[in-house]
Formats: sequence, structure tokens, C-alpha cells
Amino acid sequence: MIKIENEKGQKNMAEQTFSNKIKHCRKLAGLTQKEMSARTGIPKRTIENWEQGKNSCPDWLANLVIEKIKTISNEVNNGI
Repeated sequence: MIKIENEKGQKNMAEQTFSNKIKHCRKLAGLTQKEMSARTGIPKRTIENWEQGKNSCPDWLANLVIEKIKTISNEVNNGI
């Protein structure tokens, strides 16, 4: 798991990047946090914590979540 804060309580770049990627991809897909939760089965609170940088997840999971959001975005754009 990615370290969230350094000794001074500052978020590291990897975590900020993950938070920004999740939020950016979700918004590009046109999803609210609630809609993303319903479509992925990920609790809304978990999504909120990821986007706020409060929690992290392993890189492999982050990549799967981002790919799932891209798939949802394609489905939304194609009316599926």
C-alpha cells in the first residue's frame, strides 16, 4: 500500500496522483460518487476517502478501478 503521509503530515505525490486520477476518471465518465458506487460495488465512503487522499489502495487495485471507470464511461457514451 502507498504511504499516505510523511513525517510532517504531508501527502506524498503518489497518493495525490491516485486521488486525482480516480476523481478525474469518475468525472470524465459523468458519474457522481453515488453512481460510481452503484456501478462498481465500491462503497461510496471508500470512493470519497480515495478522492480526498484519506485512504489508498494497492497499485494493482487502482489500475483495475480506473479501467472499470473507463469501461463504464464507454457504456454511458454508447447508451448501453
